[in-house]
Amino acid sequence: MTEFLLYFAPGALTLLTATKLSGKENPFAYALAELLVYTGVDLGILYLIGLARGDTFSLGASLSSAQTLIPVNGQMLWTGFLVALLTGVLFSFVKQWTILARAEKDKPSLWDRTSPRVKKMIRAMIVLALMCTVISVIASPYIKDRQARQQILNYKTLVRDTYTDVYEQIGAAVKAGTPVSSLGDIESNGITVKRVTKDQHWIKGNGKSTEAVYMVDGNGTMVYFSFRDKERATTWSGPSTDPTFLAANNGWNSGNGSGWSGYSIK
Repeated sequence: MTEFLLYFAPGALTLLTATKLSGKENPFAYALAELLVYTGVDLGILYLIGLARGDTFSLGASLSSAQTLIPVNGQMLWTGFLVALLTGVLFSFVKQWTILARAEKDKPSLWDRTSPRVKKMIRAMIVLALMCTVISVIASPYIKDRQARQQILNYKTLVRDTYTDVYEQIGAAVKAGTPVSSLGDIESNGITVKRVTKDQHWIKGNGKSTEAVYMVDGNGTMVYFSFRDKERATTWSGPSTDPTFLAANNGWNSGNGSGWSGYSIK
């Protein structure tokens, strides 16, 4: 229900505002088309607002309501209503823009036959468009920087949360008496973390999607975790006291592992 309000209520408010201010109502079919157009415009503006705030980026594999292109919450709903009022005023000018559809020979030009009121609206719209263009050019580097920083923050948070969740799930399973041989893939944060038996040597992103793996020794202790997305890769290896595991892995750095490596999540 919240998604429906966020997506369509601003468009309906834009339609209502434009119609009342312009005094021009269209048949149902045209009104429906207007509603869809206004809804699309309002959602586009909301997306740009979210983009500038860095609220629209998530690297999770599942697409929940918190990971949509436009955050679904009360704040964005009220922002949508404000945007709808502003676009409603703008479109009311467009609905009043009535000029002759056909120019005949030896008659005044189309511009000359346009009423002074419409000319004033056209000039105002041109100025507004130029202002928006200038602002977008100025704000573009800032938006891109916010986007890049938000993507990095999302990556770091997802790596930490997934690592902690997998570590805790393995510990709980072993404590509950689950045989080490029965430990399999683990679901965490919408990602299937696969159990592996050797170092994956991930040093960069896979260019495709988000994935993660883990490894345990004979005691059921997690000794390896590696995570990567399209651009980055991060790996952790930890201590082990299992002699069989140490012998099979060249001592595993004297049993200490090597901590975090790859893309830093600190």
